[in-house]
Amino acid sequence: MPRSLLLWKPIVWGCGAFAAVGLVHGVIWLISVDRMAVLLQEQAHTIQTQNWRVILGSAQPSGWPRRAGLAIGPTSIGSDGLSWRAERVIADTALRWPGSNSGPISIRPTGQWVRFGSGAEHAITAQDLVAEVTGDGAVIQGTTLEVPGMFQTQTLQLQLRPGGMTMSAERLRLSDAAGAPGPVIDMVSLNAALSPPVAAAGGLQSAATAWQAANGVMDLSEFTLTAGRARASGKATITLDASLQPNLDGVVHVTGYAAELDGLVATGFLRTQTAVAAKAVLGLLAAPSSDGGADVRVQVADGILTVAQFPLMRLPVLEWSAAKSGP
Repeated sequence: MPRSLLLWKPIVWGCGAFAAVGLVHGVIWLISVDRMAVLLQEQAHTIQTQNWRVILGSAQPSGWPRRAGLAIGPTSIGSDGLSWRAERVIADTALRWPGSNSGPISIRPTGQWVRFGSGAEHAITAQDLVAEVTGDGAVIQGTTLEVPGMFQTQTLQLQLRPGGMTMSAERLRLSDAAGAPGPVIDMVSLNAALSPPVAAAGGLQSAATAWQAANGVMDLSEFTLTAGRARASGKATITLDASLQPNLDGVVHVTGYAAELDGLVATGFLRTQTAVAAKAVLGLLAAPSSDGGADVRVQVADGILTVAQFPLMRLPVLEWSAAKSGP
């Protein structure tokens, strides 16, 4: 055999092997994409049977070559008190051998809008926002996330699990009842458990009504908040009254509160007389032998936030009624 043919033989074999591997990879990718399409349709059907409205836009294969998924067009989900839509959604997962256990599904929406109750629709903007969905929950992570008129935060991590959730956020600003941004909360974290777990069937208002009728309780076993020199940590329980408004009862240890109350006055978030009275009450409760802080009873009832039985502010009413327009 000529020497030139001997030299080409391993090259030909190598190209053939590479083509075979590429073909197998392509087949596995197509199977995975098809499995993703079937899974999303099944999930959409399951959600629809629970009286949620679901619209999935046209889908195109996405993620080649390392991930398998779909790029979905305009998508919306709505219930009797909540609606969400996105211009585009990428849903994909790591490429795996057919028949193996599927890994978490990553969902990345863009061009998002949300509506609560019959209120106005709010745009959702984020530098990055992704949800990792598994069989027993989901982890949502976002950076530079904002819903104008409601809140904005530099980072957000929300872990949802059956019967509970864990949340942490940095540089969080909540809006007041008029939609104006409030003071900066440097860090907030909480761990909550729901008893009984909230059933998704029937939409948001129906789920809240059923949970309230079952004497549902949210147990905040851990809560920490830092804002400037102020720090608060404690525990609380939350329930819903007959009007589906929150009732809260807990004990919070606060330190460094005087300067932060002055800051709330400076930003117009709190009236001067309210801040002066709050500092007087907290000052009386401070333990001289401790860190200068105070252990105070915090309650929410009939829409009023009270600290040590002192009314601090009225909270916005939670709107549960169905959106007048939506998906």
